[in-house]
Amino acid sequence: MEEKTQNDGKSILALILGVGLLGMMGGALMGPVLPALSEKFLVGSSRVGLVITVYAAATALTFSLMGFLTDKYGRKKVLIPALFINGAAGIIGALAPNFSVLLIARAVQGVGIAGMVPMALVLIGDLYRGNQKASAMGSLSSTRSAGGIIAPLLGGGLASLDWRFAFLVYAASIPLALILWFRFPFPNGDPSISIREYLKPLKKAVKNHEVQAVLFMNFLSFFLVYTVVTFTPQRLVSTFGMSEAIAGAFLSVQAVATISIAIQSGRLVNLAPKKYLIGLGFLVSGLGFLILPTWEIISWIAFSLIIFGLGRGLYQPQVNTLVTDVAPKGRLGGIASVNNIARYAGQMVAPFFLGIVKTFTSFSVVFRISGLIGIAMGIGTLSFVISGILNS
Repeated sequence: MEEKTQNDGKSILALILGVGLLGMMGGALMGPVLPALSEKFLVGSSRVGLVITVYAAATALTFSLMGFLTDKYGRKKVLIPALFINGAAGIIGALAPNFSVLLIARAVQGVGIAGMVPMALVLIGDLYRGNQKASAMGSLSSTRSAGGIIAPLLGGGLASLDWRFAFLVYAASIPLALILWFRFPFPNGDPSISIREYLKPLKKAVKNHEVQAVLFMNFLSFFLVYTVVTFTPQRLVSTFGMSEAIAGAFLSVQAVATISIAIQSGRLVNLAPKKYLIGLGFLVSGLGFLILPTWEIISWIAFSLIIFGLGRGLYQPQVNTLVTDVAPKGRLGGIASVNNIARYAGQMVAPFFLGIVKTFTSFSVVFRISGLIGIAMGIGTLSFVISGILNS
């Protein structure tokens, strides 16, 4: 009987991790696919980035609503439809006859992803306590980190065969939804919650200056990473004639570099305060962007991406931790929701804004702009710490 209980526990965690993995692939899978979409639909780099921008905008705009619906009506009534939406949108995207239909499918998918992304974290909080909760959170972090490596490789590999195959990956959400419907022990919601009660602590929390600073850090963090995800594959394919599969491998290289530092996060905070690590991380990532256009050499581009990844490994875990540190008591849920909006806003703005820049300039200018933004953020963060504006 005990063995059966343990097996059930493993099955439950595996389903949660499946939700987390599919949720993070909404954007990460698409980076290496963009060059193939550009060729298929005859759109330039400024427009093809809309595949990520439209998706991220829809996700960001519906996060708060999904959070409210989750708490009021329960996890099951939000997650199951969200999974079906994600899967159906992937199938529609694969069958899209033109670029406009593809963008509509991505916008619909963004709504589904908004109901999926926070859910893995929420379900672990619902179902686990103590050491089991810590262990489950560790498994979720590891799964998402592994997804950051797998998604570009998978997207690039499938796109090199046929761009439609990459979209069909999202269809895996549909069988997962069916399994969860019949086998998962979802907790109930609280029908008494009103939208006013849900938003009131959220409005108060975002007026806090430290909260605003951390949200801005997360916005810029995802602005920088989606500069890499969006424009590096396009540059590699257009300039060097690489396949989408190899371009995806380059994105995985920076993800490996990020993880190699991020797993040392606990040790690093014993050596320096979190905000010093954040400042240094943004400086290093900015440097990675600045040296990226210097030489048209494949090995140098890989080195530049590793530098960027190492910097991100320094700042990203610390920024994530600060989200919980700066949240006023009783308002962590609201801050987590707004934090997700900030992250997807960065994911949305980078392809859109830098796509326009690329139209009138070049890839080199795009990377230099992001490099200067990273360095400015690093210097600004360190200045705030040194001057005492932010606590160290």
